[in-house]
Amino acid sequence: MRTNNTFSSDDDDSRDDRQIVLDDATRDMTKMELRILCAKLKDKCNAGETKLKKVMLELHLLKSKGRNTKQKIRSDFRWDGDDANLADKITSWVKSFLFPRYKFLKNGWMVFSEDEESLSAFVRRHNHQSIPRDADYEDLWERVICPVIQGKYVSIRSNLSNDIRNTFKGECRE
Repeated sequence: MRTNNTFSSDDDDSRDDRQIVLDDATRDMTKMELRILCAKLKDKCNAGETKLKKVMLELHLLKSKGRNTKQKIRSDFRWDGDDANLADKITSWVKSFLFPRYKFLKNGWMVFSEDEESLSAFVRRHNHQSIPRDADYEDLWERVICPVIQGKYVSIRSNLSNDIRNTFKGECRE
């Protein structure tokens, strides 16, 4: 007697009535086991997509040339409106709080870490109202917060150097 080797997809999120053909490995599985397998495969697929996005972003950034303006950073890192709003809040926080207290950041400050002594945890503690609760903080750190801090530090140091140069320009020591 021949058995039915198809599985009807009756999940709420699938709208079509496709029949999935089962192979030898999945033929003896129950519906619950198949659903668990599907969930694991979806998780694996999502993890692969996340890794692919990171690699594509890295490739895009390596190809990117020229001066890093805010608009260029926004397009390079593919920010949406919420990311841009967060970037504005982080920029003002860097200018008013971080730079006046910490002129020089430690080597490796851009590396994300959950350690309480890391800059990423420090920024999270001080800006927890601005960061959405359900957001992936590591992704925000790499795409939004790090580039904003780096750009603001470059800008502040450049402005500071120009102010010092202009202040003492033309004065000579005798």
